[in-house]
Order: sequence, then C-alpha cells, then structure tokens
Amino acid sequence: MGLPPRHAGRLACEAKGTLERNSEEERIVYVRSEADLHAMIPGSQYDPDHEKKGRGYRGLGRIVFTIEFYVDTIRDIIAKAIEDEQSILGEED
Repeated sequence: MGLPPRHAGRLACEAKGTLERNSEEERIVYVRSEADLHAMIPGSQYDPDHEKKGRGYRGLGRIVFTIEFYVDTIRDIIAKAIEDEQSILGEED
C-alpha cells in the first residue's frame, strides 16, 4: 500500500491482534474517522451501511474511509513471498 515501514508495522500488529481475538474471521476492516481516529473491526461486525442509518461507530464517530483485508489472500501472499526467498537463499541447516 506504499506505507512507510513504521506505519505498515503498526497496521500489521493491529490486524494480528484483531485476528487473534477473532480467529474465524475471513476479513478485517480498517476504519478511519473524520476525527482521524482508527480501528480494526472484524468483518462480521462491520456494517457498511452505518452512515445510511445515521450513526457512527462508538468512540470513533463518522467513518470517512475503510480498507478491507482478506485474511486468506494475505496469508497466500506471505507464504508465496517466503517460498520465493527460500528459493533464492536456500533452506537453513
């Protein structure tokens, strides 16, 4: 996503924590509010129509943008990157 490593690492840690608490989720949703607050919400708990219903999220207010992370796709991307690196570096002894 072109994020600086510091921000990408923080985002990855938040996503990991959300998945540890919600291990059956197929996706997680990063939300950012107009007050520049953010959160990771399990996909099953995220209501994309919240604004149409005239409500924000508790503690966040109105949401201005979201990013959806599909867990299996991300795991596949990571596994492929590890496999590619192993093919270059070889197996550890």
